[in-house]
Amino acid sequence: MIKELESKETPMSFLDIQETMLQNAISIFDKKIEEKFIEGLKNKGYEFKNRFELENFVKSNCRCTIDFTQKRVYYVNNVPFLELHLDFKNNIFNNNINFDFGSFKFL
Repeated sequence: MIKELESKETPMSFLDIQETMLQNAISIFDKKIEEKFIEGLKNKGYEFKNRFELENFVKSNCRCTIDFTQKRVYYVNNVPFLELHLDFKNNIFNNNINFDFGSFKFL
């Protein structure tokens, strides 16, 4: 989590600690979305041998729409397969860095 200090390093400032915590939370959040995205594609019958194959498929076959309520709908070949309802406001601004994306459903 927070970078451990070696004896010759200067202590991290409060802002550095916050930045480190925020970057870790964002990384965890991105991983959660990616896991649901891949699971949704599997539910539609798409599986990939490696990351490169997945990325090429996504670039040419997938898209996402986001509305004003932060609802994201992911499509594969214009067919919806995953809906996420993001809920940042209650998590970020209450001094609680928690990027739980709210709710999701496979379509």
